[in-house]
Amino acid sequence: MFISQRNDPMLPFRAVILDWSGTLVDDLDCVLEAGNHVFRAYGKAPFSREEFREKFFLPLRDFYARYLPEVPLEELDQHFHAHYRAFRGKVTLFPEALPFLNQCRSNGLDLFLLSTIHPDHYETLAARFGLKHFFRCAMTSVGDKRTGLQTLLSRYSLLPSTTLFVGDMVHDVEAAHCAGVCSCAVLTGYDTESKLRRARPTFLCSNLVEVEALLFDTTRQSFLQF
Repeated sequence: MFISQRNDPMLPFRAVILDWSGTLVDDLDCVLEAGNHVFRAYGKAPFSREEFREKFFLPLRDFYARYLPEVPLEELDQHFHAHYRAFRGKVTLFPEALPFLNQCRSNGLDLFLLSTIHPDHYETLAARFGLKHFFRCAMTSVGDKRTGLQTLLSRYSLLPSTTLFVGDMVHDVEAAHCAGVCSCAVLTGYDTESKLRRARPTFLCSNLVEVEALLFDTTRQSFLQF
């Protein structure tokens, strides 16, 4: 799958901003386990994997406000991160992530990370997977990517027209829309294909292999229009 809603000629991208969870690393099951521990602790029914993918959304404060409005966010965060630490040994790197990052670097693209991931989890996992040196900047613990992305663009003087934001959630696409950058949604993470299609990303790819083809394969297939 490789779908685009662009009709204009594509400018060469100079910077790629990447989400973490569901885009570079596979931690959906770990997040689900940790999240369900939190819900059980407050007497709520746990989510199935399918329910979680349909109902979970960002910003996190808005998600918790819908399902656990009576509990302060700071308290929920403490419970969640304690459980996530217990499960994060199960987190894996998507097999296409390292080849993708190496290809971007060898082609001179600036790489950035923009994620809600807690800094402690990022530092531990990025060191395990050998990813930290790829990023010019890693912005973690971002509460709302709509403002976080604009801060990143401003701080590093990135042009929206030559910047691509790759993520797996509707919130990533919304952030890109707000900042005026191209968005590429991948189907490897948290949000379902139907949710992502409704968000109307600039590009919709199955995984980072297709994103790599989008960026570097001059013989790529013709775009299918939304």
